[in-house]
Amino acid sequence: MGEARWFPGADVIAAANLTDAMSELGLDTYDDFYTWSAAQRGEFWGYTTERLGIVLSEPATVILNGTPQHPGWLAGATPLR
Repeated sequence: MGEARWFPGADVIAAANLTDAMSELGLDTYDDFYTWSAAQRGEFWGYTTERLGIVLSEPATVILNGTPQHPGWLAGATPLR
């Protein structure tokens, strides 16, 4: 893999959803965010579904279970109809 061909400017980084999420979570760097999301997969996906505004008629009892190879998502949840 070669060198990166483009890097976002400070204005793009400041306006990015990821930058806003990192600030909400108290994470300073992308590496911190990545480490948190990998180590706390259930918390990450719970945060992400809430942040995306996913609406369910019945909330999930468990956001994520299983293994990375065979995850189970939103156990007990019922989609809004």
